[in-house]
Amino acid sequence: MSLRNTSVTLWHLSRWLHRRGLGVLARIVKTINLLLFSANLEPEAEVHITAHLGHLGIGVTIHGSTIIEDGVVIWQHVTIGGVDNKASTNGAGVTLCRNVHIGAHSVVIAPRGERIVIGEGARIAPGSVVRSSIPAGAIVAPAESTIVKLPGQTNGSAGAAPLVDA
Repeated sequence: MSLRNTSVTLWHLSRWLHRRGLGVLARIVKTINLLLFSANLEPEAEVHITAHLGHLGIGVTIHGSTIIEDGVVIWQHVTIGGVDNKASTNGAGVTLCRNVHIGAHSVVIAPRGERIVIGEGARIAPGSVVRSSIPAGAIVAPAESTIVKLPGQTNGSAGAAPLVDA
């Protein structure tokens, strides 16, 4: 096992143990992954073997209600999940379809009681926040940063001027 695949391998091991009713062992392996890589990868998540976590999966959090299909690439410090309990039977959570790429420091979170689907081949740029379904092949990018308060202002209304002129 190369270091490059260690976090994903530990995740698959914890999932394998969970599916066989060995929940305590699954949680121990999950905790080892958390301690080594700061990767909080729930064993209840459904994940295909070809999913890839970039940069050893450092800082990645994936909720147990998440479904990840083949060819998905998730970069470091990404959070994916829902606000519902992972054991709930309402089907809420996140589905990442085939070949989705999620950039570093992104958040994909389903609102309470909903399942959002990120369509096949979609790309989510670094730093994006996604709270609704994305169609196949779409590219999502974060909104530009704006100044919300200038030095010396007391009311906080700077006119929302963009920080970068694109």
